[in-house]
Amino acid sequence: MWYLLVPKKDPELVFYPLGAITERALKKTIIRLSFFASGKNSLDIDEKELLRNLRISIKKLGIEGILILFLTEYFFEMCIDQNRRSWKDLKFDLGFWYNFSKDGYFVSLSSQRKLRQTLSKQCEEKAGIFLPFLRKCIKEGDFTRNKQRISDGFIRTFGILLPKRENLKNLRKSFLNVIVGTTSLSKLRKSYVLSKEIKRFFLHTEGSNVSLSFNTLERLLGHNIHSLIKDLLDIGTTVYMADLYTKREFNLERRVSILMPVRHPHVWSNAQKEIEKTVSFLGRDNFSIKFIKRKEKVDKLRRFSVKSDNRCVCLFSGGLDSLAGAAWVLDHKLDPIFVSHYSSNILVGIQKSLISQLEKIYD
Repeated sequence: MWYLLVPKKDPELVFYPLGAITERALKKTIIRLSFFASGKNSLDIDEKELLRNLRISIKKLGIEGILILFLTEYFFEMCIDQNRRSWKDLKFDLGFWYNFSKDGYFVSLSSQRKLRQTLSKQCEEKAGIFLPFLRKCIKEGDFTRNKQRISDGFIRTFGILLPKRENLKNLRKSFLNVIVGTTSLSKLRKSYVLSKEIKRFFLHTEGSNVSLSFNTLERLLGHNIHSLIKDLLDIGTTVYMADLYTKREFNLERRVSILMPVRHPHVWSNAQKEIEKTVSFLGRDNFSIKFIKRKEKVDKLRRFSVKSDNRCVCLFSGGLDSLAGAAWVLDHKLDPIFVSHYSSNILVGIQKSLISQLEKIYD
């Protein structure tokens, strides 16, 4: 039951610099606090005992002890991450491997353990040096002074100068690596910092590189699609394409910043933060979307009522998560419309087979 104490994936945390490192350090800190009082390493002890251990640990260590523990894990994760970044010349896929290597080869498990223990001890020493700077930052409310203290702390702790930041002019500009539409890059550079590996998608124009036609859908529905729904379909398609074609960094993190035209920019700009948080949470990436006006005829916006019946939409990919969601919906006597997507014929067979089994169970 120990995992109940560890925070689940935090949609806010990934927006911060080094967010993934912070999250791993936080989880490891909580686990270490949970076992500190008892001295046991078993993961199968009772949940109540874990909570009791956590309270005892916090009382014994105090704020400074807990901060030292967190900083130790934070610096440790930074070092492991930096070690991974140094493997860029390796010719094999590392996957989610975060361990030590020598001359491009993975070292033995016993050596891994010794190296990690040595690194952890060094990080604990560095945490003690850095702690006074962190305490001052906690007390100080001014962001500029905090930034300077953190910078001074890193210099004092690690004996290094932090990398020079980009000039202030570029810092005021938003970053872009995905563009929808035909706006020239020279014009965009006046307002944005463009990625060297920028991706551009063309929708609903001559020479489109993404096939998305509303005509087929309108024939199927028997009526025209409202311009607001067209926007929604464009947004979904763009996010999907950006997910496919934007590369991950070597440490598995990814930043996706999209600029796209929509027919109702005021509507989508009001929902921008919610869209960004949702997509970032689902993909475990840092997504941002900026909306500009698409020059196209728009339909009048009308209010609609939300009926409180049992109908709902249930996304169904054929994977374990979506199958569990489908079973939950049916267990709660809802009337779902299952919506799926597939990129290969294999998935079609899996989805149809699972739906067939669900029909037999719940009919």
